[in-house]
Amino acid sequence: MNYLNLLLKNCYSLVVKRGYKIIFTSKKSGLCPLIEAANKGFLKNSLVIDKTTGLAAAKICYWHHVSKIISLTVSVKAVEFLKNHPVGFRSKNIVKEIINKKGEVCRMEKLAEQTKSYLDLVKKISQEKETLIEEAPKNGVFPDRYYTTTNYATKIKINNRWLNVNKIKMDSGIRISKAKRSAACVNSNEVKRGDLIVVGQQ
Repeated sequence: MNYLNLLLKNCYSLVVKRGYKIIFTSKKSGLCPLIEAANKGFLKNSLVIDKTTGLAAAKICYWHHVSKIISLTVSVKAVEFLKNHPVGFRSKNIVKEIINKKGEVCRMEKLAEQTKSYLDLVKKISQEKETLIEEAPKNGVFPDRYYTTTNYATKIKINNRWLNVNKIKMDSGIRISKAKRSAACVNSNEVKRGDLIVVGQQ
């Protein structure tokens, strides 16, 4: 199977395959899909087919015991890291640095250089930005990019304050109170139009 064609044909940014079964796909950009797959436990002993693999992605794959990475584009720093760690990889293109849509060096590359664990990397990412929020477009419908929860304890950063997410459960969304002082997991059937919902994967 030509795995890169699988990516391109379906406009995926990430595909995770274990054995003969595809267990995760995403069309989201950046590290979001890989973090989501990691948080759901999909990466261990898997094949990761990634559109762009920078140092941060390489480290996440190593920390979560990925068997092999096949990538359309990989950075030099990611190659150097993977050569010294037990993760197989193959790539069509090797570039000096991963460049974002603004034409700048991806900030994840810089963060990854300073981190030695997955939790440390995620913490650094979350400390950089406030949690992104969008209003639910109508009753029973999450925003398109809503954050999909795991069953791990979760905190979100709102107005420079950290809030614990109550009623944590897997594969739900996070609704923030109108006053932005509390947050809780909700299923889509609990969502009302205009509810504040966490989006993104950071």
